Amino acid sequence: MRKVFFDNNMLSSAFNPKKDDATDRRRREIVKALLSDPEVLPVITPLVRFEFLCGCGEGRGVCCELPNELETALAKLEDEIAVFDEILVREKEVRWAAELFYLYKDRYQIKDEKINRYKRAFDFLYCACADINNLETVSDDGHIKNIQELMQEHPPNRFKAAMTCQNAQTFKPS
Repeated sequence: MRKVFFDNNMLSSAFNPKKDDATDRRRREIVKALLSDPEVLPVITPLVRFEFLCGCGEGRGVCCELPNELETALAKLEDEIAVFDEILVREKEVRWAAELFYLYKDRYQIKDEKINRYKRAFDFLYCACADINNLETVSDDGHIKNIQELMQEHPPNRFKAAMTCQNAQTFKPS
């Protein structure tokens, strides 16, 4: 069984009928082929689910003017990706993704104002999740390849000062 992680760029093209340029059609064919393969277990994270529900929903005109319509529209979107297994995002994936983010910024000399920090942060997290969980990745996002190359050079948990939940402190309001 092949476990395959799907990036949202592939899902939003595959499930949003309003997207229909050549790139979207190619992505749609790739997703369709993988989902029809009985040897493929499709996988996403909760963040990919969130991106999909927001992006695909917005592309289909989902709005919150009538609460029942919103609930129905989101339920339909959830049904479309019900075949996807969902992996949890844990501390080790988050930590490695953050390390990769800074290594990437340093390597490519990216200044904060030139990087879409939130979008890229998700991509680092997706790559870390896929790698740590031994998943193939399906994405045609341009910089994913660069992140994956960086991951090969810097395996997870290479920093000795790893943050752990055991070191966390709880503060109670006074």
